[in-house]
Amino acid sequence: MRILMKNVLGLVVSVLILLFCFNPGAEAMPTQGHPAPGKAIDQPDANPVGEELVVTLDYPRNASWLAEYPQMQGGKGPRLIAKVRVTDEKLTGLPMATVDGEPLTLGDFRQALRPAESDEGEVVSASGQNPEDLLRRLIDSRVFLAEAREIGLDQLPELTKYVDVFKRQTLRDLLMEKTLAEVKGDEKVVERLYRESIRESLIKAVLFSKEEDAKEFAARIKQGKDFDEEAAKVAAEKKGEFKGATTGGEFVPRREMAPEIASAIDLMQKGEVSPVIPANKKFAVVQLLDTRSPENPHAKAEARTKALNFAQNMALIDFNRALTEKYVKLDRELFDSLDFAKDMDELLKDKRTLAEIKGGDPVTVADVADALKSRYYHGFGRAVEEGKIDKDKIMTLNDYIAKQVFFKEALAQGIDQTDQFRVQVRDYENSLVFGAFLKKVLVPKLSLAMDDLRTYYDQHKDKYATPRLLAIRSLAFSDDKSARYALEKLQQGTEFNWLKANASGQVDGDTKGLLDFRGNLVTVTSLPAEVSKALENASAGNAYLYSDDAGIHYVLSADRVIPSQLQPFENVQEEILKAVYDEKLQKVMEGWGSKLREVYPVEIYVKEFNDTKL
Repeated sequence: MRILMKNVLGLVVSVLILLFCFNPGAEAMPTQGHPAPGKAIDQPDANPVGEELVVTLDYPRNASWLAEYPQMQGGKGPRLIAKVRVTDEKLTGLPMATVDGEPLTLGDFRQALRPAESDEGEVVSASGQNPEDLLRRLIDSRVFLAEAREIGLDQLPELTKYVDVFKRQTLRDLLMEKTLAEVKGDEKVVERLYRESIRESLIKAVLFSKEEDAKEFAARIKQGKDFDEEAAKVAAEKKGEFKGATTGGEFVPRREMAPEIASAIDLMQKGEVSPVIPANKKFAVVQLLDTRSPENPHAKAEARTKALNFAQNMALIDFNRALTEKYVKLDRELFDSLDFAKDMDELLKDKRTLAEIKGGDPVTVADVADALKSRYYHGFGRAVEEGKIDKDKIMTLNDYIAKQVFFKEALAQGIDQTDQFRVQVRDYENSLVFGAFLKKVLVPKLSLAMDDLRTYYDQHKDKYATPRLLAIRSLAFSDDKSARYALEKLQQGTEFNWLKANASGQVDGDTKGLLDFRGNLVTVTSLPAEVSKALENASAGNAYLYSDDAGIHYVLSADRVIPSQLQPFENVQEEILKAVYDEKLQKVMEGWGSKLREVYPVEIYVKEFNDTKL
């Protein structure tokens, strides 16, 4: 029983992730200290889930929302039947259903098709799901939300606190997005960064562990000694490592050099030798032989990104400076007098005003002290010992004030009145309310016993068995007769390697699509299906025939067979717990979904999908 209770919270989170990857609230961003159940991520491939999915919708012709879609007007009769692609950008507002009068739209369904990623990095996709089941889960999530609000879960103090924090963060983020929308990278900066990144230098270098050896070597070169001869001596004496000795130098991209070496080479002429360069705990002396700049489209894109990032950072710095001048009056004398390293305990209680925010709450000494102390994961005392406080207190003050003034300016610009802001807040709040309903209402309805886990284990033994392993070697022939002759020889005791070296009729080893097994252990499930079938009853020491569609005839020698083994129950108990928990919770949710549909009216306009699998 202890293991059951120990894992319940983790299972709640995993189920939240599973559900919300199919929920329009999936893209809600987490607040600090309280993650959203799942975050929508960009579709990684060129064929997003549901790209070819078509849904047939059945509406009353007088439905009010149809007025927004003139392309769906026309026709006769009381009903309008329309087949539309789920991913059609122009129809995202069309309802697939209404729940308690609120539409569940094509856009909501499309959002649910996107993969979701947990904070642990687990990606859950709707791929392979039945779209009807997905729609049912979306409807269930809506009735759960309606019930959760009806019983006041949306007013829980811990939830409203997280939502308030999320609102402030989102307002700041949207203000930054708006501010940076028109910022572009300077093309001159792009070109400079690009040329730097593609520059390659043909160099020879000697690396020393001791600075005095490096200086002695550099002095000899400065006196006119030959670089290669002196470098060879150093290497022979094991005082340094000579790079490029046998190749006449190495072309090294600038981006792969230590920054100190790259900066030194930037100032050198062809044939010149550098002074001693400290880099990466060694001391280098470099000879520049040549340079080149091969064009590289990928490097050009990277340079453009870096130039844009630089321009955006500068724009934010300027914007923050302007907002600070607009909203803030700082008591510089008071700030300079504060010794956080010495007086932190007292300053955490100090309510003196450090900065006045126009139209907002003042920033107190205690506010900054608390923010400063919370910066140090390894403890404030350690930060004091390392001398970080004086530098970090300025950064902390700037960060704290920036949050306040960005929030003030976002309100001044009316960002809190935009649809984008409202949708993000709504989706995030939905994710929290749904989670609260799950944990406070549905999870308590579950009962888990060890017998449930044992029963599941007994019914799914194939799932918890290790795969069968084979060590096989192969001979490949161009005709069936030669393959059968080789098989007969193996059965008579001919040594495999001798046969491989001498048997006639073997296909060339470079033949496209040729299977080549060399005695390594492989799982039966990793083999091509037809090969796996040919070896289904293989035993060690025997050989088998297999012919593929390309007309290649194989003799497969099974050198070793390791049978599948059932893993002990104790080894897979936690995995089984999750599976049983998910099954039971799904049944509880389906039961509650059915009951709540009787309380909160649901009208479904989906007649059918063109496929039963996404």
